[in-house]
Amino acid sequence: MSTLGHDRRGGPGACLYDCGILVDLGWHPCVADSRTMTDLTDLAAVTATIHAQARSGNVRFTLHAHEEMIEDGIHVDQVLEAVQGCQILENYAEHRRGACCLVLGYLKGGRPLHVVCTTSNPVLVVVTVYAPRRPKWNSPTQRGRAR
Repeated sequence: MSTLGHDRRGGPGACLYDCGILVDLGWHPCVADSRTMTDLTDLAAVTATIHAQARSGNVRFTLHAHEEMIEDGIHVDQVLEAVQGCQILENYAEHRRGACCLVLGYLKGGRPLHVVCTTSNPVLVVVTVYAPRRPKWNSPTQRGRAR
């Protein structure tokens, strides 16, 4: 398991928690690739692809995801663990910035984790990560009141 080794002075591109996965500021999660899935509305296929990408380590984290992980004390290996067994809560196949989805996964001990990730790229891009909390979420699967 990784240890929390991030130093904010390391700046953009610094290693996340000494794990070797770099924040990629030159890539935008909305950019699709010609090798994408053909049916982004097939939740079973999208879920299987997400699981496989997480298991293989074929993952990148945006700077925003990195910052949220630091704020919530979430480690890279915990995100990968949660995503490997996740379920899709909301699928945004037609999102204006590119196909993505909100998934729910659980950490060891049962802590829920929400991850927004791309669904149309050969690399799984984690856009944001957070623990669902009130008032925005009544439960890990049920939205609460709007902001």
